[in-house]
Amino acid sequence: MGCAPKWENWPDPPPPRRGPKPPADEWSPSKPQATWIPCTDQLPDSDQTVITFDPNSNEPVWPGYHDGEQWWCITGLALPALRVTHWMPLPEPPANTETGGSK
Repeated sequence: MGCAPKWENWPDPPPPRRGPKPPADEWSPSKPQATWIPCTDQLPDSDQTVITFDPNSNEPVWPGYHDGEQWWCITGLALPALRVTHWMPLPEPPANTETGGSK
């Protein structure tokens, strides 16, 4: 059980993006990326929105938070105990302010 319905119930994805590439300083494979943190090693700060991983879910990656006692989806649905095995911080917002970024 996850926060989202099964994929077959979702609409078709949008067509591939066409247009200019994002600026090189916005994303690069050489920049350090966030890594998954095992819940057995560390939990996020209480009520900090993070990306969660539940290997037993139909949709294993979902934004959520830990309230100090339990994991929750951002939709307000409580996640079953011990299902979330890993988490990672949300990425930084885009640096390009011309397209509405916050940096």
